[in-house]
Amino acid sequence: MRCVGLPHYAELFEQQKIDLDIVPQLTDEDLKEIGIPLGDRKRLLTAISDFADTDSADSQTTRAGAVAERRQITVVFCDLIGSTELASRLDPEDLATTIASYHDCCKEVIDGWGGHVAEFLGDGAVIYFGWPRAHEDDAERAVRAALELVASRAGVATGLVMVGETKSDALDHREGVVGETPNLAARAQALAAPGAVVITPGTRRLVGDRFELEELGTHELRGIADPVDVWRVVDVRAQSRFQARVGARLSPLVGRQAELDVLLESWQAALAGRWRSVLVVGEAGIGKSRLLEELIEQTTSIDRAVLRLQCSPYHVATALFPFVEWIRSSAGIELGTDERAARTRLEALVDGLGFERQATIPLLAPLLSVPPGDEYETLRLSLKLQRKRTIELVIELIKRTAQSRPLLIAVEDVHAADATSLELLTHLLERTRGVAGLLVMTARPTLAARFRRRSFDRIELDPLAASSTLALVDELASGKRLPAAV
Repeated sequence: MRCVGLPHYAELFEQQKIDLDIVPQLTDEDLKEIGIPLGDRKRLLTAISDFADTDSADSQTTRAGAVAERRQITVVFCDLIGSTELASRLDPEDLATTIASYHDCCKEVIDGWGGHVAEFLGDGAVIYFGWPRAHEDDAERAVRAALELVASRAGVATGLVMVGETKSDALDHREGVVGETPNLAARAQALAAPGAVVITPGTRRLVGDRFELEELGTHELRGIADPVDVWRVVDVRAQSRFQARVGARLSPLVGRQAELDVLLESWQAALAGRWRSVLVVGEAGIGKSRLLEELIEQTTSIDRAVLRLQCSPYHVATALFPFVEWIRSSAGIELGTDERAARTRLEALVDGLGFERQATIPLLAPLLSVPPGDEYETLRLSLKLQRKRTIELVIELIKRTAQSRPLLIAVEDVHAADATSLELLTHLLERTRGVAGLLVMTARPTLAARFRRRSFDRIELDPLAASSTLALVDELASGKRLPAAV
């Protein structure tokens, strides 16, 4: 706390479990939530901004002085669709302006996903994910960024390389990557149709089932020794991060029976017609999602509606992101669906749930970036009132989805939820009357400063006991006896 300028708040930050890695993420709303006065909030936010700028400069300095190192990275090669045609009909100055705009767009998208534009090559770009900054999900970030560059075609490959600054007698210092991975990404790009993203086996393994893929078969690629399987990315799958990572391969549930019993008791109360809400809190990787999967598995014998929502750290600035993804999936609106078809599918969804189109389409269509069409009146509401009505409409959508069946809502990673989603969840906690249902949310402890305790039960997950850990290892080893040291 002292490093951001107001040391007398150190104890308050410690009570709220706000560590140094959380400080740059704090907003004025967060500081207000924990009771800091306006003047000091402004001073803190200024100090935090200065701290973030200093940290960024330090990172750049460190990188500038770094030598080449062995790293696993994901490389993206992309280029502008139709650039050859543009070159034949545009003045060179106009073409240069167009390509510069494309480069600016690339830079903005890649920066947003935490990647690094290593080089622009004419109308194309070479992009690294995993260097100089590494994330646990760099392969997924790379594919999502490539999908967002809709005016491009892209190839994506992941593998071990030597990366950093290189020098030869003929060249000054420059950053470069040595290894097969960049060549693989370039060859994959050559296979991509306009607007398509093609990935190779290393990336495919890491992204799991997070994306819907189309197999493109095995190809002989120039400069690559062995034939390579490739896939086209069709769409992002609307499923939980945990499901995408493990698929059907669940580890045994060990040492969590007491916590599971609490959830099952809440589910029995929901079946009796009472709305219940539970927040499962624990550090990353401690088993929150696994516990939730077990609850869903053990309630399959009941005819119930299950609504799964996945909050995303990539979309903390996107209002109602997990709910928008659910609506998009429910309506069957996929990546690349044209505007007319998307509107028709959205209309079919609201018709099927018994909503009146004129009252709902003007609110829902903008959420999904779908033009509502000339047949719908333009909303003339203040932003505050439009937000309020949209939240109420989404809650009603959820209720009607359940209809006469009990409802199980699973919301994962609430610590990464956008502010509007948190507001909607608060309404679900307090105002869902007459619905037989259970709302289970999972979150890391950092949520405490953003989400007031309301009418929900709380389950704190502690690390497994040594005996439970050993039992889990034995199960995962499939009966093989492991050395004691392991």
